[in-house]
This record gives sequence, structure tokens and C-alpha cells, in this order.
Amino acid sequence: LELAEGGRQHVDGRTALALVRSRHPEQLMDGQWVPAQVDPDGRASAAGQVMDALVDQVQGSVTRPWRLQRVAWAVTGALTVDDGTSAAELASLATLDVGPVSVLPVGAPVDGTLLRFPSPETRAALTAAGMTCGG
Repeated sequence: LELAEGGRQHVDGRTALALVRSRHPEQLMDGQWVPAQVDPDGRASAAGQVMDALVDQVQGSVTRPWRLQRVAWAVTGALTVDDGTSAAELASLATLDVGPVSVLPVGAPVDGTLLRFPSPETRAALTAAGMTCGG
């Protein structure tokens, strides 16, 4: 993934996926590629930004059926639904007010692994959303 400049970008699906999957981002500084500052939650934040943009794109297509059809064809291979899900139920998803995607806080990595346990902030965020977590 190589973006010519910083800031908000309009990218295709393949590039958005590359952004979400980026594990070792680099930035061009003074003509050289150098590792970007490590953000443990950077991938989750990037995924949230991509999901927000996708939701905006779908909701903006509701009144333009030709655009909605393009979006539907684009996600067909990546979307799985229950056998009993009707086309009307899928269409109703486009009008849901899902709000922004949030990245929940979690505890520090355990022994240098990817394992993290819920922090008090995680539990508070889940409780505020009407959910609970075990452990």
C-alpha cells in the first residue's frame, strides 16, 4: 500500500483492505522510507475508519439504486448471511443508523503476545452499550 499524501483518501476496496491489513507501516521522510510510530491499536482504528467510510457509501447510495447495485456486487463475495435472510431484510440494513465504529480500549498485551484482557475502560464501554464481557 502506497499513498502519495497524508490525510483523507478515496481508495478502492483492494487498497482499503491493504490499509487494514498493514502490520508494519512506513512513511516517507526526507526521501527515505522509515518505520512509522507503532500504534498497538492502529489496525483496529484503520478498520474502524474503513467501516465508517463503507457505511457512509452504502447509506449515500440508498436514493441512487444504480450505485447501491454496484456496492451490492462489490461486497457479494465477502458477505455471508443466513439462508433465511430475504432481499428486503438486506435492503433494510442500508437505512440503519449504525453510528460511528468505535475501537474499545483494552489492556496491555500479555507477555509480548497479541493476547489482551478487558480493562476497566473496556468493561465500562461495553456496559454503556448494553453488553457484558466475561473474564
